[in-house]
Amino acid sequence: MDIKEFWKGTQIIQSIGQGMDLSYISEEFKENIQFSPRGRVETNEYFQTGVKWFFMGGDIIEGPDVIHGIANGHKAAIGIDNFIQGIDFKAAK
Repeated sequence: MDIKEFWKGTQIIQSIGQGMDLSYISEEFKENIQFSPRGRVETNEYFQTGVKWFFMGGDIIEGPDVIHGIANGHKAAIGIDNFIQGIDFKAAK
């Protein structure tokens, strides 16, 4: 497989299905993220949290399995693209 594009990033978060660890998220942002009664992060249909630029998927949202993680990533990519383009859609509660 030939990689044609590279994107600079400041952080990579590896998902290995070990359970939710939100220690990398500041308390300021955690205050704006809603949690379900089961303790999972609430998102909209594009996996956007209550912090408009912050998208989450995988085991934190549903699962735990790789199929949900991949599907969440695909749908979140659409949401992130819309967000970057300025297309407005309803953020999580």
